[in-house]
Amino acid sequence: MYHLLECLIKAMMPLWWQDNRPEDLHFSRRRLTPAYQNRKSRVKTLWIASGTLMLIFPSVFFVVSLALFMSFLSFSILDEHR
Repeated sequence: MYHLLECLIKAMMPLWWQDNRPEDLHFSRRRLTPAYQNRKSRVKTLWIASGTLMLIFPSVFFVVSLALFMSFLSFSILDEHR
């Protein structure tokens, strides 16, 4: 059943959508590069660590401040322009 559904989806999708090779200049394909995957993994680890800190110190001021700082840090790490 799964194979039939997969074949149906592949038949309906355009050919450029089925291509998984990353292109350097295309903005949405950057998420498939190994460098971006490594940065995303680093951000995930930082959010898990900060979430643990938020659970240890459940002060509203601390949680909001850390969440805002982590949002800024996440966008900074994942940004492509250096």
